[in-house]
Amino acid sequence: MFKQVVRRFVDCSVGKKLLLGFGLVSLLAVLAIAQGLHATASLLGQSREVGERVTINQLVLQMHAAQKAYALEPGPAALVEVQRLSQALAGRLEDLAAADGLASGLRAALNAYREQFDAFVLHQRQAGEAQARMQEQAEHARLQFEAVQMDMYDQVRAALDGGLLLDGDPLSLAEQASTLQRDLLVARSLEFAHGQTGRADALASWNERVESMSTALDLLHGRLDSDSAESLASASAALGEYRQAFQRYLQSQEQSRQSAARMEQQAQALMRPVERAVDERQARMAAHGRAVMAGQLGGALVIVVLALMASLIIRTLIVAPL
Repeated sequence: MFKQVVRRFVDCSVGKKLLLGFGLVSLLAVLAIAQGLHATASLLGQSREVGERVTINQLVLQMHAAQKAYALEPGPAALVEVQRLSQALAGRLEDLAAADGLASGLRAALNAYREQFDAFVLHQRQAGEAQARMQEQAEHARLQFEAVQMDMYDQVRAALDGGLLLDGDPLSLAEQASTLQRDLLVARSLEFAHGQTGRADALASWNERVESMSTALDLLHGRLDSDSAESLASASAALGEYRQAFQRYLQSQEQSRQSAARMEQQAQALMRPVERAVDERQARMAAHGRAVMAGQLGGALVIVVLALMASLIIRTLIVAPL
């Protein structure tokens, strides 16, 4: 069979022999180019996959950093930035979902992270509202204490101007009202200290101070005239509101801390699989690159051997008869 093929080739015209020879060389060149293109396309595909996961990992890190910035300085701009990065990450995961099983787990972790962030924002807003309410009620109580104090001083001045015999009750009540004002300022400083540092001793001192103020207010009832008693009742109600607002503030802050801790867990649940996937894809791409290099080297050797064989055939069957 082979001899018949060789005989037919020998009997061909010179033009056909040259055409077949150069056609064989061209075929070998095409094979070499095709092998290189296939290897390049394979490496580019691996690189795109790694790049996609690196981009997702960067978005997760940026979103987490933006959330921490919002926790430190809450504001509309910081909130919008977290939401923008969250939506961008969700879009990337949707693009990845068609061909990668990693996306479903990441989407679940992202949804849980967003839920915790929404809860964190809600608790921060509630804490801010409670803080504003505390400020309002504390100021109202201070003004009422001051009104009682001024009423008592007016009674003292009226008695002195009229030459009346002055007992010690109005002056004592004025001093007590002044003491309540000072106690309220101390309570506000303790409230601030606890809010900034979370110190338990500051909270305990705040509770003791407010409790003593409530007791002092109860003792003052029945010793004032109708106008001062009304101011005192308003101050007592404001102090009660201040106390309740502070409790709501503490509760909201604790819920915020819990949400922040859960957010951190969800952020880790997002970052760990992505980082692991990036490492795996990079290792796979490196191994694939080595395999491609080995394949290129083997293919080049095969092509060289075929080229030598083709040149030998051309020399023996085409050039020699000429």
